[in-house]
Amino acid sequence: MLEPLREEPHDLLGDGVNVAARLEQICPPGDILMSGTAYDHLAGKIDTKINYAGEQHLKNISRPIKPIMCRSADRFLSP
Repeated sequence: MLEPLREEPHDLLGDGVNVAARLEQICPPGDILMSGTAYDHLAGKIDTKINYAGEQHLKNISRPIKPIMCRSADRFLSP
């Protein structure tokens, strides 16, 4: 289980935020890479192909992360 999110003035803290920041760094341009936990919250609510992106060991994250890749993220963006 991830550490709860904590909000401070002009800042968000917590494991979930750290994981998201690390996944952003390794995500190919135009794609969406999210943690399995984030995907669990979206399952059944998005209509796109997803792929397991393989276990990732991320900087300053103590356990391996099992991210999900959504291809062609541009279809989620507003014009």
